[in-house]
Amino acid sequence: ASLSAMTVALCLLIDSIIIGRCLGVRAMAAYGLSNPVLLAFAAFGSFLSTGIQIVCAKALGNGDEDEVNNCFSYSVTVAAIFAAVGVSLVVFLNDTLVEFLGAKPGSNVFFKTKDYLMGFVLGAPLFIGAQILVPFLQMAGERIRLVVAVLSMVVVNITLDLIIISTLMIREHS
Repeated sequence: ASLSAMTVALCLLIDSIIIGRCLGVRAMAAYGLSNPVLLAFAAFGSFLSTGIQIVCAKALGNGDEDEVNNCFSYSVTVAAIFAAVGVSLVVFLNDTLVEFLGAKPGSNVFFKTKDYLMGFVLGAPLFIGAQILVPFLQMAGERIRLVVAVLSMVVVNITLDLIIISTLMIREHS
């Protein structure tokens, strides 16, 4: 669970550095307004990850591989449902959510916050999935795969940040 939390924190730190350096103050304000939503997804993933890790550790201790497999299936199902509901809420209530977060309707920050949230929710299911994958890799003793998974998540985060920022910069200059 702590590795999942550190990975989330690292990705959020990378996001803030790239946004601040490349897009400026208004984009950083939009990112700051979006953080409660991002952290809600992260908190749920962490909560699910910790709970499943406890149940699976008990099953592993009892030598019950079927229960471990059931835990994994259950966690993926719950994560998928939460992600679908969360993504739907962000997509369908985007304007209301952005206004609730504090952006003035019609302002530049309002539109940037909407854009940032929409970009984030596209990856939210994978974001939650990665959080529940980490403890299973740890319990399975798959340290190399775990390191590769965490590094891949960071590389994908940076790559997508740069692609999205390039697209936004091109759009602002056209």
